[in-house]
Amino acid sequence: MHHSPDSTRAALLLTNRLVSVEAQPMTAREFWVLVARVDPGLLIDHDARGIAQLAGLSDDDAPARSDVARRLDSAELRAGAPR
Repeated sequence: MHHSPDSTRAALLLTNRLVSVEAQPMTAREFWVLVARVDPGLLIDHDARGIAQLAGLSDDDAPARSDVARRLDSAELRAGAPR
């Protein structure tokens, strides 16, 4: 599987437990299910709807895709990260 340069950053944003963010960190199982669907690095800078389309998430997964969007958009963790 090809990984974008943002893959590692996305993995840290999605699973980080060191910095408090309003969305819960993904569990290992949740993370690997997502990785099986899409390179998480491709989800950076997308809203919940864009994440749903890229990751193939249904309307039933609305809370999960909102949490993914919040974690990827967490300014506290992205501050100072080169883009």
